[in-house]
Amino acid sequence: SSGINAEYGVGAHVYYFSSKLLVAFEVDDVVDASPGHLFCGIWGMVAAPLFCNKEIFDDTFPQHRNESDVGLGLFYDGKVGGLHLAANLVFIVVVLAYDCAIANPLFLA
Repeated sequence: SSGINAEYGVGAHVYYFSSKLLVAFEVDDVVDASPGHLFCGIWGMVAAPLFCNKEIFDDTFPQHRNESDVGLGLFYDGKVGGLHLAANLVFIVVVLAYDCAIANPLFLA
């Protein structure tokens, strides 16, 4: 599927350039975990509501196979895909805020 190929192709670039960005900003990430977990995780949360089509959705959730518009991405159904994208963006912000609130006292103490 073209959506899957686009997601993987962009994901590889997200990893590569976010790794280079951390080096440029002199962030100490010895095992290069942030590009794979943080940046690519964010890309995955954004890409799924963009590229999910009926074929991908039916393969992933066969119990909802007969439902007409559930789970379609923004490029395939603007309303439902837009709602999924908005929900995922809110989720990303909440998780980043939580992580910063928990990690900052530990690392800055």
